[in-house]
This record gives sequence, C-alpha cells and structure tokens, in this order.
Amino acid sequence: MASGGAPGPAPPGPSSPRADAPAPPSPSSFCRLAARGSDLPAIAAALASNPALASSPDAQGFYPLQWAALHDRAAVVTLLLQAGALPSAANPAGQTA
Repeated sequence: MASGGAPGPAPPGPSSPRADAPAPPSPSSFCRLAARGSDLPAIAAALASNPALASSPDAQGFYPLQWAALHDRAAVVTLLLQAGALPSAANPAGQTA
C-alpha cells in the first residue's frame, strides 16, 4: 500500500503493454506493411500481437491478403493465411485475393 492507505499502481502484468513497446499498427498501416512485404519480422509480430489484423480491411475496404497478393509478396501471403486471413474476403468492388 502506498502512504495514506491507498493502494499504489498495479505492476504491469503480462497483458499490460510495455512502455517501450511500439503501438500496434492500424488496419490501414498494416495493409501498407503487407503490400511492401519488406519487414517479415514486423508483420509476424503485428499478427502475433493482434491476429485480427489478418482479416481487417483498410480504409478503402481492401484486405492485407489482397495487397500482399497484388504485390506478389508470397511470404506475406503465407503469414496472413496462417494467421487466419480469409481468401474469400471481398473488397467493396467484390474482388477477392
């Protein structure tokens, strides 16, 4: 207990973000990361911290799998599929990966 009888702040637990940890990417920035495909460790880390990114569209309604496939990023496509990305997810024009 802290002085005055009030409990002090709780120590960071396993689910608490570390102060020095980067913020998880937004769906739009994750789609750009997938399209570039140049930083596989960052893509894998983002998916590990937030698997929903694999199936989250960007602001225009395009999915990371669509961007990775469009830009011929086979390794990124594999990571996304392993994380649960749906090949049948369609953008507003009805296009799929």
